Amino acid sequence: MRSILKMMMVSLALVAGLHLQGQDANKTLLQTELMAKELGLNAKQKAELDKELKANQQDRKEKMEKLRAMREEMKRDAFVEQQAREARLKSILTEEQFAKLEAMKAERSSGQMRGQANFGRKNFQDRGRTPMMKRKMLLEKRRQSLQENKEKGDGGN
Repeated sequence: MRSILKMMMVSLALVAGLHLQGQDANKTLLQTELMAKELGLNAKQKAELDKELKANQQDRKEKMEKLRAMREEMKRDAFVEQQAREARLKSILTEEQFAKLEAMKAERSSGQMRGQANFGRKNFQDRGRTPMMKRKMLLEKRRQSLQENKEKGDGGN
């Protein structure tokens, strides 16, 4: 029974810890008080819970700092690699070819979205139809289909 209670406390503390992300130690005390009231904790349990919540908060902060540092390092590495690729391309291409490549990159990045998010929409709009027109056409087609099924005695299905 006591181990179950302890496991519940730890899991509640962890859940509460997730909600407390980015908040200071005073708020862990408030959370401890709220949980103590809800769960009917005694003073010793409250003290242990508060200690656990503060430890979780500190652990979270440390992990976030590590993640930030790793993200910055990855950005630096990506930049260095990009510069190295560019240097390799410059050694392969002539100045005119490299300038043309840069112009192609600039045109591609300014004129289009990355990926194919716009692909279907662009093709559809090239035919002179807007997404709203397509929706209306699909609804009309569905209405006609339902009407035909109803006339056949299908019950509209």
